[in-house]
Amino acid sequence: WCSSCHVIAPGVRGSDVAPPFVALANNPAKTESYLKAWITNPHPPMPNFNLSRRTVEDITAYIRSLAAKNGRAVPKK
Repeated sequence: WCSSCHVIAPGVRGSDVAPPFVALANNPAKTESYLKAWITNPHPPMPNFNLSRRTVEDITAYIRSLAAKNGRAVPKK
């Protein structure tokens, strides 16, 4: 469901409705805690997906892994 609005990986086509995951990963203000809250709480235009805690953790880990691939780390807290 993420790819219907986000570009979820470098070189992957997606919509420009929402920020690309790489941009989120490389933004120092988007900490792990921020990302979890952002994914958990629906916000326009994102619908409420009622994601499990594990799914939120997996999506957060994936987004953060994109920063590591680009040589930049997002702060953990």
